[in-house]
Amino acid sequence: MNQQHLDLLGTDEWRQTLEDRVLPFAFGPLGADALGADVLEVGPGPGMTTDLLRTRLPQLTSIELDPDLAAALRTRLAGSNVDVIEGDGTAMPFDDGRFTGVVMFTMLHHVPTIELLLNSRARPLRWRRVDLDSTNIDEAALGWPWTPIDVPQEEFEPAAERKFVYDTTYWSQSNSGHTFGDHLTAAERRAVIEYLKTL
Repeated sequence: MNQQHLDLLGTDEWRQTLEDRVLPFAFGPLGADALGADVLEVGPGPGMTTDLLRTRLPQLTSIELDPDLAAALRTRLAGSNVDVIEGDGTAMPFDDGRFTGVVMFTMLHHVPTIELLLNSRARPLRWRRVDLDSTNIDEAALGWPWTPIDVPQEEFEPAAERKFVYDTTYWSQSNSGHTFGDHLTAAERRAVIEYLKTL
C-alpha cells in the first residue's frame, strides 16, 4: 500500500465514501447480511472497512499482510467480534469452506477482478463495470464484469454513470502496488482463485 493510499484510508472523507457509496455499491439490495455469519476480510489496512463491517456482521476475520497495520488493528479491536490475523492473502492459514463470505475493499475499488489483483501488469488504467447488478460476477476471473474505457472519469458519458468508472490516474486510486501475485505463474494464479472460491 502506498503512503498516499494509506493516508486517504484513515480520513473521515473516506469513511463517508465507504458508508455512502462503496458498501451499498458492493452489497446492493441484499446488504451485508448476505455474507453470512462468519466472514473473511482480506486486506483491511488501517481498518476503516473493518469498523463498518463489524457492526453489520456477527463474526469477522481480517487478514492483513503488513505487520504494523495488523498489530495496530488487533490492539484496537481486541475484545470485539473481529479476529485480526497477520498473513498473506495468497497463502491463507484457513481451512477450506470455513467462511460464509469473503470481502476485499481498498484493493478492488481500482482492480475489477481477483485475477488482475494477482497480476499488476495486466490491470487497466481506466475501466467501468458493465453489469451493475452486484450479484453478477465474472466466475473465471472472480470479480466484476468490466470493460476498459479511454476517457477520464469526469468526461465519461452519461454523467450519471461516472460513479461506476474507475480512473486509476487519480490521486490515491492508483492501481500500482499490491504486486504480491506478480511472481506467480498463470497456473498458480488460477489455483489461488479456485481456492478463494472454496471459502
